[in-house]
Amino acid sequence: MSINPVSKTIRKIPIFSKTCYQICEQCQIGFLSKKTNAKVCSKLCRSRRRNRLSPDNRQAEQKAAKLKHSFKLSLQDYNSMLQIQENRCANAECKKVFTNTFGSRPTIDHDHSCCPGRQTCGKCVRGLLCESCNHGLGQFKDSVEKLRGAADYLEIHKNLLTTANGFDTVLSEAQKGAE
Repeated sequence: MSINPVSKTIRKIPIFSKTCYQICEQCQIGFLSKKTNAKVCSKLCRSRRRNRLSPDNRQAEQKAAKLKHSFKLSLQDYNSMLQIQENRCANAECKKVFTNTFGSRPTIDHDHSCCPGRQTCGKCVRGLLCESCNHGLGQFKDSVEKLRGAADYLEIHKNLLTTANGFDTVLSEAQKGAE
């Protein structure tokens, strides 16, 4: 126990803090850490570990960690999905081919009714989509009815452009259908 000189109150100082014994990945020496997921024992070993990884390996390691954390997918599962889809968007009508350039990377589509948000349980992953298709599904909240309604809307307005009177023709047809 110690006494705070300003407020003259007594506070308890913990004698033991929660620590874990771990082995440093870089120098293989045991160390105690308050973090349960610590990988290295010191800043020196951390910088050595970073320098050991080439930029490509570091990027692959970060991608694998993100896939595991967000989607419960291994890098092998992700790559096999890409291979099954032949590096294309899972939407049959989309002709997008995935490359490693910005804007042409696949996004992982999952069922938001199972897992709302950005993280999933891993069981609701549906496939790999291009960003446009994935954002489109997201905007329609994965609702088949809303997507069908939007498709009908597009069909009606596609016919509008081919008629001479355009909007007036569609309005009169809609009014006849309502009567």
